[in-house]
Amino acid sequence: MDIWIRNEVGYIGGYSLEEQPDLVQIKVEKEPVDFFNWYWDGEKLAHDVKNAPQPESAPPTDIEVLQEENKELKEQVSELMDAVLFISESMGGTE
Repeated sequence: MDIWIRNEVGYIGGYSLEEQPDLVQIKVEKEPVDFFNWYWDGEKLAHDVKNAPQPESAPPTDIEVLQEENKELKEQVSELMDAVLFISESMGGTE
């Protein structure tokens, strides 16, 4: 398959599957869908997975936020129940 890229040394920022007069035509075995991992040295295109951009951590979903809040509330309720039990035992409420 043929792709067209800019003739700039470095990791490619994209490519075209259609002929582009201002771009360099290159034969590849498979489409470089992870194009940020492909390095053009001016003569050949090489795959380098170490260049992959690190994904940004996604903000927590509403469910994850609620799960964390629920966990914290359960811990607080447990601590309060322990305190109530301690006070009740201290006052002679249970035998």
